[in-house]
Amino acid sequence: PRPGAARQSSPPSFRRSFSASTALFDGQGELLDRKPLLLAGQATEIADRPEKPVYFWGRFQVPPEAARGSYRLEILALDLESHAASTASIAFTVGGGGSP
Repeated sequence: PRPGAARQSSPPSFRRSFSASTALFDGQGELLDRKPLLLAGQATEIADRPEKPVYFWGRFQVPPEAARGSYRLEILALDLESHAASTASIAFTVGGGGSP
């Protein structure tokens, strides 16, 4: 820059890194299976504001040996930078054809 010129500042940026896992519970709440969905370091991004939502997707396959009945799938997401955690879950039933 030329002498006396105003220096432009960079817009703020926030590094974010996540991991996530799934947990499958039976109708009585017993943990049947836990699997990684995103490994630490697999999902990183730079955001312009810290509250910007983060979206990721994954796929879960009902185990072929799952008996008929009620189940709950829980997803745990961890913010590896702030150490915050969030969970979401969905209940489903395995029926006649073996699919929810």
